[in-house]
Amino acid sequence: MLLVVFDDKQHKSFYPIAQTRSVGDLRCGILKLRQRLEYIFADGDSGLVIEDRLVDLYRERHPDWNVNNPPAGDKLYINSRLIISDEAITAIKALTPNQALLKHETILALRTSEYLNWGFQLPSGTERIQSTLPMYEHIAQLIHDNGRMITWDFEHIFYDEDNFFETEPGVSVLHPYNVWIAEGVDLAPNVVLDASEGPIVIDEGAKVMAGAVLCGPLYVGKKSLIKIAAKIYGSTSIGPVCKVGGEVEGSIFQAYSNKQHDGFLGHAYIGEWVKSGC
Repeated sequence: MLLVVFDDKQHKSFYPIAQTRSVGDLRCGILKLRQRLEYIFADGDSGLVIEDRLVDLYRERHPDWNVNNPPAGDKLYINSRLIISDEAITAIKALTPNQALLKHETILALRTSEYLNWGFQLPSGTERIQSTLPMYEHIAQLIHDNGRMITWDFEHIFYDEDNFFETEPGVSVLHPYNVWIAEGVDLAPNVVLDASEGPIVIDEGAKVMAGAVLCGPLYVGKKSLIKIAAKIYGSTSIGPVCKVGGEVEGSIFQAYSNKQHDGFLGHAYIGEWVKSGC
């Protein structure tokens, strides 16, 4: 069964970030929405159904992806706006062919062998199952849910009870079993990793400079740089190749963005290739 992650007509509620990408490629927690759905539901390859104006861009960036062209066979379509929970996972995995999960008229998930494209309607003969599962309705909800999703991703994907890591002398780690550090991470002396209120995940090649204090739940992406004496508070996700300094709380950096000054940034969603002067 092929997983197909689709955007629906409410994608404009996630502008301006979603003007150049699928809602499924917005980051919330450690992973993007699409990546999390693939981890949970995909047996192998997966596909996308996105707004027509984004198709050429995605096919250029990802020529090996199934974009608005899912192959024949049994397919599980899942709305990219679905909020992941144990209840949602159970309900979707219980779907059988020609069944759909709906919240009023919004399609949450559909299992079918039919080919469906952007803006599709339910195929005739589909059994409609009403649900009260929540959906993300606008981009602010991603920020509000970020701490919960960092914890979910850590517990379901990154947690390893045998996790062991060495740090430089002078690095302080609170609740080390709530910390996951990848290969090639550079932690300078006097760094504090405080995972007492949530997990901290520092991905491959990231660097944390001297005197920085990092509080969980927190994700620092691959090859990102945390500047000297930075104060990074919980419910923050920093995507790959970012440079972050100063004080940051409850925010999401998509990728390739810089906020290097000492000012405060809070409860914000930062896209790609953004340079903040605060």
